[in-house]
Amino acid sequence: MTRIPFQFEDNLPHQSKAIESVVRIFNGLTRAPSGIYKRVRKNLQDEPRRNVDIVVGTRLLENLQQVQLANNLFLDSSLHGNNFTVEMETGTGKTYVYLRTILELNKQYGFTKFMIIVPSVAIRKGVEKSISMLCDHFKPHYDGLDIVKRSFVYDSKKLQKVRTDFVHTDELSICLINSQAFNSEKTLIQKEDEYGEILWEDIKYVRPIVIIDEPQKIEGTAKKKSKTLEILESLNPLFTLRYSATHKQLYNQVYRLDSFDAFQENLVKKIEVKTVHGTMPKDFAYIRYSAFTTDLKAKIEIFTRDQGSPVRFKTFDVLGGASLYELSGKLPQYRDMRIFEDPHKSKPLKIAQTSGFTELQLGQSTCDIQPDEAIRIQIKLTIEKHLDKQFAILDSGKQIKVLSLFFIDAVNKVRNETGDGRGEYLRIFDEEYEKAIRRKKYQEKFAEYSSFFTQYRNTVSVREGYFARDAKNSIVDIEDWDSEKEDGKVKKKSQEDIDRGIELILEKKDELISFDTPLAFIFSHSALREGWDNPNVFVLCTLKAKLRKSRRSDAACDFPSTRKASVALIR
Repeated sequence: MTRIPFQFEDNLPHQSKAIESVVRIFNGLTRAPSGIYKRVRKNLQDEPRRNVDIVVGTRLLENLQQVQLANNLFLDSSLHGNNFTVEMETGTGKTYVYLRTILELNKQYGFTKFMIIVPSVAIRKGVEKSISMLCDHFKPHYDGLDIVKRSFVYDSKKLQKVRTDFVHTDELSICLINSQAFNSEKTLIQKEDEYGEILWEDIKYVRPIVIIDEPQKIEGTAKKKSKTLEILESLNPLFTLRYSATHKQLYNQVYRLDSFDAFQENLVKKIEVKTVHGTMPKDFAYIRYSAFTTDLKAKIEIFTRDQGSPVRFKTFDVLGGASLYELSGKLPQYRDMRIFEDPHKSKPLKIAQTSGFTELQLGQSTCDIQPDEAIRIQIKLTIEKHLDKQFAILDSGKQIKVLSLFFIDAVNKVRNETGDGRGEYLRIFDEEYEKAIRRKKYQEKFAEYSSFFTQYRNTVSVREGYFARDAKNSIVDIEDWDSEKEDGKVKKKSQEDIDRGIELILEKKDELISFDTPLAFIFSHSALREGWDNPNVFVLCTLKAKLRKSRRSDAACDFPSTRKASVALIR
C-alpha cells in the first residue's frame, strides 16, 4: 500500500515566532557553577550527568518581559517557578513547535535533558508518531541529528534504559512519559532498586527541562493541585514549558496564538455546521421551544426572512401574545399563529392557531425527527458534503484526498455478528452511498477524475471501521465509555483496548491520505477520537441513537492547517 510522506514547512511565521519566543528567554544568561560536591551513591554506576544549569535572576525576568512586550502580552513582574506558557490553537503545529524548540535549546545553549509529559497514552502515541515523521525533516537543520535515536518512551519494565539513555548520558536525550507513570509513590520510578537507589531522585538531580503537553488536564483546580502536579513540581526542573490551546493558568506567558488569531491568519480550517433540521422544507411551520429564560420568557427558534434575504433560522425570546407571523417576517406558514399565554417553566409552551392549539415541551419542536430517520439524514449529508468537498478541491488544482469521520458510541451499530455482518449504520451508509454515486453530477465528476477513484463503485472498499482492540487483536466495545463526560475516563483494561485501536490508526495515517487507498469514509468509536489528528479530515459526523446538543467533543480532533479550507460538522 502506498504511503504518502507528509510535507512539513520549516519557516511558517507563527511557528518560528513561538520557537524564538522561548529561545530568547535564555539569551545571555550566566551558567551556574556545577559545584564541587557530588551525590554519594551506593553502587558503582556512572555519575548522573546534570543539565546545563543557569542563574535565575533579573536577566531572566528582563528577557521574559522583552519577549512579552514584543508579543503584545501582559508583562509579568516576577517569575512563577520558572514556568513559561505557550498558547497555541489546536491544529497550528503545537507538537512541531515544542519538538523544534528542544532542538534549538540544545543547539544554542547546550541543554541536553528534556522530559515531555503528556496526560494520556493516546496523546503520547501521537507524539511518538510526530517524532518519527519529523525525523528526516529536522536532520538538515541540526547537522544530521536523528531525533528518533535521541528520544525514547518511558517503560516501567525497562528502567535501566532511563538510566543509560537519560540520566548517565551527555548527549541530547528526550524522555516521553505519560503522567500516570509517576503520579503515585507506588510507581516503580519512585521505588528503590536493588542497589538502594531511586530513579526519580536521579532524575531530580540531573534537573531536566520539562515540557507539559495539555497541562490543564493534569494540574487539578485553582484551589487544589493534583497529585500529579505536586510530584512534578517536586522534581525541581530547570524550567517548565507548558503548551496548550486551553490553559487554566497562564504562568509567564511568552507566546499567544488563540483561535481568533489562527482563524484570521488562515491557519486552521473553518468550521461549517450542517444539521438534520436543515433538510426541512422552508415553507414548513417549524417551531422549537429551546429554553426557558431567567427573565421568564420562552426562547423559540423559527424560520424567518428579512427583506431581500433568504429564509433562515432565528431565535426569539417571547411572552404570551407574541405573533409568530410578525416575528417570521410574515412567512405564510405562520399566519394566525401566536403564543397563547406567558410561558411557565413547569408547563409546555402553548401555541394558538385557527385550527386549535399546539403544545411543545422544553426541547421539543414541531419537526421532531425520529432517531433512525435522523441517523439516515446525517449519513446522507456526510456523503454529499464529502463528495462536494473532494471534487471542489480537485477542481481547484490540488490533489488532496478528503477523509470523512463518523464517530459512534457502539461497535454493534457498524459490525454485527448476525446476517451479513453489517450493523445498522453500515447498512444505511451503503444504501445512501450507492444512491449518491448514481446521481448525474457525481457520475460526471467521477468520470472526470477517474484516475483517482478506480474503486469508487466498490462500496465495501470506501468505508471501514477503526475500533478498540483487546490483547488478542479482536475488536471490542468500550462498555464503560460515556462521551458526555469531559474527562473521558475509563477502566484500565478499556484504556488499553483504546490505546491499541489508536496505535492502529496512527500506523495507517500516511496510507489513508493516498488516493491509492480507496478508503475515505471511516467509522470510529468516539473513545478513539484523540488518534484522529489528520489534516485530510474535512467532514466529521457524530452518530448517536439519541440526539443531543452539540458540544466540543463533537470536534475533539485536531485539524491541522490546510489553509483556506473548512471542516464540516454534521449533527
